[in-house]
Amino acid sequence: MVTAPASTKNSFPLVKPKASSLPVFENEPSRNNLCKYPPQKTDFVPEQIISAHAIVTYFNSFTEFWIQLEPQLVTTIMERIHSLILDPKFVNQKDISATIGKPCLAFYPVDGKWHRAIVKALNGNMITVCYVDYGISYTLRTSYLRELHQDLITLPALAFKCCLDGSEFLSKIVADTLKDRFLKSSAFAAQFCNVVDGVLHIRLRHVQTMGPNLLN
Repeated sequence: MVTAPASTKNSFPLVKPKASSLPVFENEPSRNNLCKYPPQKTDFVPEQIISAHAIVTYFNSFTEFWIQLEPQLVTTIMERIHSLILDPKFVNQKDISATIGKPCLAFYPVDGKWHRAIVKALNGNMITVCYVDYGISYTLRTSYLRELHQDLITLPALAFKCCLDGSEFLSKIVADTLKDRFLKSSAFAAQFCNVVDGVLHIRLRHVQTMGPNLLN
């Protein structure tokens, strides 16, 4: 499923929650500005099916969109975050000391939820963050940021920036038709082609049959 840009009222696509399997290592938020998310795994093998249930979370173009390979893990993370915000201490937290590249919890006004994020830019009391499990960026006040618990920093960003293999040859008519398929499909099988400058070049296939390639 494709989400619209952050200026719209669409919320993030989340799959139906299941029992949480995310381990809890810390009960207090991290105050270490040097903490970083671990790098994403991109050492896939060409032609490998890297997910049988990938969802497209944010779409700019067929050369720049983001997918979740493990949407259920994102749901588990959201369950963990929901348990944190129920703690009265969460509401009373002071504004964090934001630095570029710092992991944090950030509120997303479009869906009214808190999500894992990373600080991308600072401008007075306004901060631009990227929601690392969705690929969407948003600018908001520092009061909408919180320190991120250590156990939520130990997992890498779960949204992968992608380019659809062969998309440079699409005509506008075909591209519009393909975009419509993105909007109507809830999940795809993702087949890895290669990685260029951290961007996954992939093919998307229908989940039920593992084929044909979505471009076909």
